[in-house]
Amino acid sequence: MYPVITITLNPAVDVSTSVQSMQPEKKLRCTPAVVEPGGGGINVARVLHRFGAHVLPVYFAGGCAGAGSRSC
Repeated sequence: MYPVITITLNPAVDVSTSVQSMQPEKKLRCTPAVVEPGGGGINVARVLHRFGAHVLPVYFAGGCAGAGSRSC
C-alpha cells in the first residue's frame, strides 16, 4: 500500500532548457530540451519520491495530446 496518493486533474508535458548566461544582443546557445511529465500532483509525487516516500501518482488522460478528438 502507498502512504501517499496524488491526483492530477490536468496533466501536462513540461519542456525546459537552459543557457549558460544571458547577455543582451548575443545569440543564446541552449542545452538540449528536457521533457518531463508535469502537473500539480505529478510534480508533488516526483519531489516526495526523491525524499524516499512511496507515492502513487494518479492522472486522467484521454485522446491524443494536442489534437482534437476527431483527429485521433
